[in-house]
Amino acid sequence: MNKTHKNKTTKDNHEKIAEHADTAAKATQVAAGIAVTGASVAAPTGLTAIGVSVGLVSAPAVVTAAPILVSIAGVALTISSVATLYSRYKKKANDKPIK
Repeated sequence: MNKTHKNKTTKDNHEKIAEHADTAAKATQVAAGIAVTGASVAAPTGLTAIGVSVGLVSAPAVVTAAPILVSIAGVALTISSVATLYSRYKKKANDKPIK
């Protein structure tokens, strides 16, 4: 699969970037999933929840960090999707015959 086209191989940087972005997106999704699971277990209930809402007691760090990690996973997924779509576009452009 190392066809040369315009002095480049089909395994260009865009494919490598798409692969790395996909790996990063999957890793952040796993981290976010673990954080959400931990947050659901550690979330304050009962009187502790009332204390957190009033400000007398602070929420556990994992409860505070879970939405941030989910947001990071969403951004990584978006970047991965853009990189994959761009890579597919470049592959199709490279597969067109040279006139």
